[in-house]
Amino acid sequence: DCEILTSMLGMREIYVSTASACSSGQNEPSHVLKALGLNDKIASNSIRISYDKLYNDEIQFFVKTLKECIDFIRGK
Repeated sequence: DCEILTSMLGMREIYVSTASACSSGQNEPSHVLKALGLNDKIASNSIRISYDKLYNDEIQFFVKTLKECIDFIRGK
């Protein structure tokens, strides 16, 4: 569930979104992701990651933390 993932990442000071800024407040899957060929389930369980400049250690921290959170959600 992307809402759980978003909350878990936020607790680790990694802030992502479940929708684009222009679709804030809508409960439908992103029309952009659907136009890319994703089905409703995948489009609804996607997150948006925005960044300015990242350094290698920040990227490694993000990927490690993302994997840990996903593994926890999946019960691994």
